[in-house]
Amino acid sequence: MVRSRVLQLDTEQEAYNRRRRAAFIMAIAAYAGASWYAEQALFKQPYHTSILSGQMWVRELLGGNPQHIKDQLGMAKHVFRQLTLQIASRTSATHTRHVGLDEQVAIFLYTMVTNLSNRKVAERFQRSGDTISKYVMLPFPWAIC
Repeated sequence: MVRSRVLQLDTEQEAYNRRRRAAFIMAIAAYAGASWYAEQALFKQPYHTSILSGQMWVRELLGGNPQHIKDQLGMAKHVFRQLTLQIASRTSATHTRHVGLDEQVAIFLYTMVTNLSNRKVAERFQRSGDTISKYVMLPFPWAIC
């Protein structure tokens, strides 16, 4: 009877130790998860880090090789400039606070010509996905009616 009581105490002690180890492991896992989320929230790293902003890239296209703008936007420089002027004169479209009209048109054309995802176009123009989708979605904000 004494021996069975000793065995019972040993198994109770082992069960207690197992529960304690399990609680310790769960505490470590919770700490690791919380510290990872805190690090992500406190030490943010910029996503769009290209030297060229969208407007600078459009200027580079307009000032560079004629074939480059045709490959990227699907039209020659003079056609792009004429299209931008026509949109400005025939609609109420204008530069917004952060995005010029020529960049808006370039965003639309680049998306149509390359058929890239919103994320890829956002990376090219160094803009958020919301900004890109504004100038790609139908009906166009500056549609000629």
